[in-house]
Amino acid sequence: MKGNLSRVSLASLVQILGLENRASRISVSRNGEDAEVFLHGGKVVHATCGSLVGDEAFFKLASWPEGAFHVRDLDIPPATTVSLSTDHLLMEAMYRIDEQRRQEPDAAAPQEATAEQEAQDHTLSDYLLEAFVRTERFAELIRSGSRGKKSVFHVLAELSEHFAEVVRTVPTLNSSNQDSREPLSLANALWAARQKVEALQLVEIENERLMLQPALAFRNDRQQPPQIRDQFARDLGRGLIEIVRQFCGFLTSLFHTASGRKEWDDAYDVFVRDLKQNLESAKL
Repeated sequence: MKGNLSRVSLASLVQILGLENRASRISVSRNGEDAEVFLHGGKVVHATCGSLVGDEAFFKLASWPEGAFHVRDLDIPPATTVSLSTDHLLMEAMYRIDEQRRQEPDAAAPQEATAEQEAQDHTLSDYLLEAFVRTERFAELIRSGSRGKKSVFHVLAELSEHFAEVVRTVPTLNSSNQDSREPLSLANALWAARQKVEALQLVEIENERLMLQPALAFRNDRQQPPQIRDQFARDLGRGLIEIVRQFCGFLTSLFHTASGRKEWDDAYDVFVRDLKQNLESAKL
């Protein structure tokens, strides 16, 4: 796999490879600088960036806004220099990037949207409105209880996958006039939701689909106390809704105008709140 960090971030690469449980080497080059990240068992174990090694090398590489990368399969990493868990490594890298952005002197007040940006917002709003009609059918399945053999969890998983497809096909993201922002992937949304809901650790991704089998096997394990299984089921449902919320937040962030963001923030807030209320009353 080859690409550029301007289109796919280092965090995204690590999360995707981690979900696939792959042993890999990510080689990155930029302006004469070289860096590498090694994964074993889906976890980051070694990193180099110039003269830096280990955690600091990873943080430096994560701050690169661009750089050509190449992912290769690997048998055994040459060393183990990373001390933090992969989740903590990614969270610390994101924290440092945010801090760096806050300290940049060019953090000026937001400018008014141009006529072209307002037109893009109008196109985006029309697209989301059309997609929202399809989205509502998932909510209705949960609300009515008429799901056939599908569980609430399967409906919520399909809703998450639907949102991932909505993001992938956003017209303004695929326009040559739009700034090159990386779409939120299902893997990234799952990773972000996992930081809030532990039950999602048993949810996996395969071929851009959420795999619920490990989570449902735990839910149905009669050797577990009933109260543990019931609580896990509630947490799993809340976690799947959190994935949906991650996509909603990303979509509203695409608007240039405050009015566009607020309109869809409000709409998605009501939608997510409705999902949570229906989950509480659903038979799990």
